[in-house]
Amino acid sequence: VHEKVFPPTNKTLIGSCIGRRPQCAGPYWAMQVLSSMTQTRGSSEGSLFDTKDMSPLTNDALVETLQIFEKQFKYGHPTELENCIELISSLDDGECVLTVNWGNVFLQNVIPGKLGIDRAPGSQRVLDRETGKMVTCTKEICPNAVYYDDVGFVNYAPYAAFGGWGGAVNGNISDEKKKLAMEFLTFSASKEESSKLIIPKEGSREASAGYDPYRLSHIDVEDYVEQGFDRETTNAYLGTIKEGLRSPNLAVDIRFPQATKMMSILDTAIIEHLNTTKGITATDQMRRDVVADATAKMVKVIQEYDTRANNEKSEKILPQYQKLRGVYGELNEDKNLIGDVRWVGYALGFVIIVMALLFSGWVALNRKHRVVKISQPIFLHLICFGVLVLSCAIFPLGIDDTDSTERGRNVACASIPWLVSLGFSLVFSALFSKLWRINRVFAAAASLRRVVVTEKDVAKPFAVLMTLNFVILLSWTLVDPLVFERIYTDELTSYGRCMPQGNQWKGF
Repeated sequence: VHEKVFPPTNKTLIGSCIGRRPQCAGPYWAMQVLSSMTQTRGSSEGSLFDTKDMSPLTNDALVETLQIFEKQFKYGHPTELENCIELISSLDDGECVLTVNWGNVFLQNVIPGKLGIDRAPGSQRVLDRETGKMVTCTKEICPNAVYYDDVGFVNYAPYAAFGGWGGAVNGNISDEKKKLAMEFLTFSASKEESSKLIIPKEGSREASAGYDPYRLSHIDVEDYVEQGFDRETTNAYLGTIKEGLRSPNLAVDIRFPQATKMMSILDTAIIEHLNTTKGITATDQMRRDVVADATAKMVKVIQEYDTRANNEKSEKILPQYQKLRGVYGELNEDKNLIGDVRWVGYALGFVIIVMALLFSGWVALNRKHRVVKISQPIFLHLICFGVLVLSCAIFPLGIDDTDSTERGRNVACASIPWLVSLGFSLVFSALFSKLWRINRVFAAAASLRRVVVTEKDVAKPFAVLMTLNFVILLSWTLVDPLVFERIYTDELTSYGRCMPQGNQWKGF
């Protein structure tokens, strides 16, 4: 439709009206597109910088963003690079087909029945943070994606731009003044007062104040309809806001020291690229050079800040960023995990199991040999089986909360006393029964009596011991089983252990 005449108004249409004047809203428009490619697992992982190591999430994602902007710019308003959000007036005049802006523009420029409002498009391709390459979105890669029959999975990252408004007072003022300031802010933010700006009369002076909803009470369609706004357009406006707020993949501003510089670097890189490629077809190498330069500048800003922080003994950017994203403890916590040592334990456990099976097999093959026969093969098998069961306890002991579900960890904890106790009891009971047999034979010999001790006789004390163990373990498991819990010794140090939930276990 670009440069086509629209018959009802007889005006030549412009495909896209997005103001890109330097130091205006350009980086926000960039983040809106970039976030859908870089953030797939929620706000905590970051959309411009990785919360794990502060590395810029640019790479091929920013290359693809530049491609999108080139196409958009091709069908854009002639004065895009000279104008900011004032280009919205061209939408009111019926010249522009599309624009991107904050939601409050809805209050200022309502064209009943003709204004369509929707969330920003998502992306079918997302950034693989390990390789820096773009990959096709799948359910595993994009757990919050929406599936469409015709295009597959699409990742959305609604961008909550510009941070919002806040109120603060100097901490050094008197308590009385702090209280008065709080009362004023509370009054201003109340539904009654705030609604005067958030839901003003349609066409009034307050409608141009520039506020978006920030309370749940601000997103009731009926309140807007009462003020004269079109129901259909209002539904679209508020529906988009609700959809963004509900999204588990909401992208928020970076909000850390030097954030303004980072956004300026992004803004400058995009504007200069669009200016350079105006009227020509940009090559992939041109885009990659822009991305490499912007990335290097961002890294330099971080390094310079961290150097000053070291000298001043203050906090670096990364921990501040992690705290703002709510992942500082998660990413820096010392959980005292056994790590790869578990595989050594698993290997030794497997060796013990194999040896126990081999020895049991040897007993079976040589069961008619005089020495084996006298040793009673059934009890030799039980000793081998007890060793096997006992060695199996190594496996649940290696399970922690890094790679298992809560139910899986609790089952592992509950199984440990069973494996250890039954395994040890099998070995001990078999040896005890054999020693009991030998004791009876020697006692009879001392009195010059002949005695016959059968396997059935020997099995009685074995059965008693095993039954007692089984009853105690079953009662313990039913009354107060072991469950996995993580104990914090301080903010960043913890350890995992298996513990009963109550005190009933002491009885067992």
